[in-house]
Amino acid sequence: DGVSMIWGSYTAIIGFLIVFRNNQAFSRFWEGATLVQQLRGEWLNATSSLIAFTSRDPALKPKVDNFQQMLVRLMSVMHCSAMQSVCELEEDTFEILDTSGFDADSLDFLSMVHDQTELLMQWTQRLIVQAQMDGVIIVAPPILSRPFQELSRGVVNLNNVRKIKDIPFPFPYNQILLSMMVVHWTVTPVLAALVINSWWWAGILCFFISGGLWSITYIAAEIDQPFGDDANDLPIVEMQRDFNRSLMALLEPRAQRPPTMKLQHDDDGVPEMPEVTPFSNRASSRRPRWTTFVDEPAKVGRAMKRSMSFPRNFSGGSSDAPPRMTTPPSKEASVKATGEKEAPFECHGHPGRQELDTKHEPGEFTEK
Repeated sequence: DGVSMIWGSYTAIIGFLIVFRNNQAFSRFWEGATLVQQLRGEWLNATSSLIAFTSRDPALKPKVDNFQQMLVRLMSVMHCSAMQSVCELEEDTFEILDTSGFDADSLDFLSMVHDQTELLMQWTQRLIVQAQMDGVIIVAPPILSRPFQELSRGVVNLNNVRKIKDIPFPFPYNQILLSMMVVHWTVTPVLAALVINSWWWAGILCFFISGGLWSITYIAAEIDQPFGDDANDLPIVEMQRDFNRSLMALLEPRAQRPPTMKLQHDDDGVPEMPEVTPFSNRASSRRPRWTTFVDEPAKVGRAMKRSMSFPRNFSGGSSDAPPRMTTPPSKEASVKATGEKEAPFECHGHPGRQELDTKHEPGEFTEK
């Protein structure tokens, strides 16, 4: 009886440690998923606001188009860099909107810096300031401060996500829990054989008790770091693809103007009240869910990596000004020159030295 009481207390201590470990693991998992979604929402909302703030003056249309195209590309690369800084994937190749129009010096400098997300944030903010000075953005400064706040909140969320990745669960807790689990797994069958008369009942009870405790412990280890390749981790690659789709939708001309409506009036000239009509989200939304995502893997370049070596004699690029983006020729000029229709815009590619590296296809990033 004394042995059973003491062993029950020992098992209760293990149960408390397992519950604590699982609570912490689930909190890290859920906090990581929440912060990633908040980051996406902040940056996408900032991009949408900035596109809505642009001028409708036909004389400024070339500058407006250049600003919008530059903005969505910088946001795509920045989101990609942010996701790559927190994930632990064997193949960390993500899709981004192509950067073929960026100047080579800026791309070289982007590959050289320690934290690419911080540099991309600086470029984005400088781009916004320049657009306001050029008259491309026509809202009042207090209203324009909102996208800056959303961009900054996204960076804060990113650093909170990095906290989950860089700071693991304390090692002493794991060490003492696993040691006590091994002792429990070894001693429980011996005590069961002494207390229980039936050998098969003893075996069944030991299997379920020890197996249950170990299973719960491994669940905590599985969800503790949600930014990996495991089946239960967050779908980071699909999140990047979905972010690119949302950015592409913001560039559509129909997305940049509100719909027109013909208001109906009654005989007295009073507008008719709206009626409640059924609406199905399945028929209107083309956005695939992550659990049923089916898509052919796109051919993309190598991922930008933070630990890369570069020539010591590098010079060029600046963190104070955003990269220069050359405007491609119009569709009519391209068709006349080549006789071929321009290929549709695709969100593939990674920043690299497209002009300098002639051995690789456009959009492929190569390490030096």
